[in-house]
Amino acid sequence: MGGHGDLIHTFDGYPYQTHAYQLKECLLILMGYHVGSLINHGIGARRTDFLEMALHHSVSVFLYGGCYLYNAWEIGGVIALIHDIADITTSMIKVIAETDYKYTTVVLFLFHMGLWAYTRNYGLYVAICKILEAPPDFGIPFNLHMYVFLLSCLLLLHYWWFYLFLKHLWKFIKKGTTENTMDKVQTDVKKV
Repeated sequence: MGGHGDLIHTFDGYPYQTHAYQLKECLLILMGYHVGSLINHGIGARRTDFLEMALHHSVSVFLYGGCYLYNAWEIGGVIALIHDIADITTSMIKVIAETDYKYTTVVLFLFHMGLWAYTRNYGLYVAICKILEAPPDFGIPFNLHMYVFLLSCLLLLHYWWFYLFLKHLWKFIKKGTTENTMDKVQTDVKKV
């Protein structure tokens, strides 16, 4: 991510590592945030992106829980930073998009797209490659493959959402609107 370190060193001394101060608490708080998001998603209004977000929240909870249970806190912390840093600009865009400042929204959106592309699309891909390059011993190989599979699911979701960002940008260029159609509540859902 621009530094001089290497993610491969997050597994040095695994599984008997000396963890960073309060890393455990940080990971548990972040996992709690994603558990809360999953619960809120399940009981909240059905939006047009319901399945995508259900997959995202479920995978995030499993990954946080897995990194905690397998004592892989360092790589979990790095992936949490890579994954969650773009949530700051996501929330800012949602707020500013509800105002009359269209061009401010677009400038922030362009910054957000760059941050998203670098962290969630590129950084997560590099992290997955490093995990495969120096695989930790999680007991049986299935555990590592499941961890990498779930990270890859997140990566594919991030690529998909980046494509949707490009569509939103193109819509603004053509029509001048900054409306977010991904957060629309579904009205055509049939009640059983």
